[in-house]
Amino acid sequence: MSRKSDLIAIFNTMNETASRGFTSSREIINGNAYTPEGKKQELNRLTEQYTGQIRTQRQQVMDAIDAGLQALESKWKEKLLENIKKAGYQAGLSNFLQILQTGAIKDKTDIRNVVTVYEDDHNAIAAIRQLLITSTIPAYQEIALELPEDTRGKNRELLQRLKHNVDTQISDQGVFQLIHGSGRTYEETVLSLTLEGFISFVDERLGDDLELISVRA
Repeated sequence: MSRKSDLIAIFNTMNETASRGFTSSREIINGNAYTPEGKKQELNRLTEQYTGQIRTQRQQVMDAIDAGLQALESKWKEKLLENIKKAGYQAGLSNFLQILQTGAIKDKTDIRNVVTVYEDDHNAIAAIRQLLITSTIPAYQEIALELPEDTRGKNRELLQRLKHNVDTQISDQGVFQLIHGSGRTYEETVLSLTLEGFISFVDERLGDDLELISVRA
């Protein structure tokens, strides 16, 4: 399994746990097996039980996010060092930048073809983009706008934000409201909607290793 599927699996497990807690609480609230005081005691017992379970799962989510980000940092560092150590690679990049500075390459397709060699090298792309965007040649400026963005900073920011939101929005108070609240269905509860939002974010915005695949805010 990938880091993405592992993370989604934990969210789904949490969702199932919360749904069970909600169902059990509705049986107590809507049933006739307990007196009002008995219902209160049973709901408090459920709250304690499911708070503990969801706390554990919440920590598992945060640990998975941390592990994914650490793996990405290692991957990015390894790729950077690998590129730096390649003498031929660096010489080729240097020659390409020098040729671009002269404006000698006129065909945009030729430039695009060469750029594909460096598309996974964030630093090389940054250098190429800077040269192209500051050029007085309109075709160069046009190509600069096509170059892939360096999403590492945004990736870090969004994973840290996800972790923070998980920590603050899946709270003990949220479990209390889930168990003691008056919602008619689990899907209408705040906790259910929050978890669905987290799952959608991971599914739509992150790749298998939690690397960002969409850069919208």
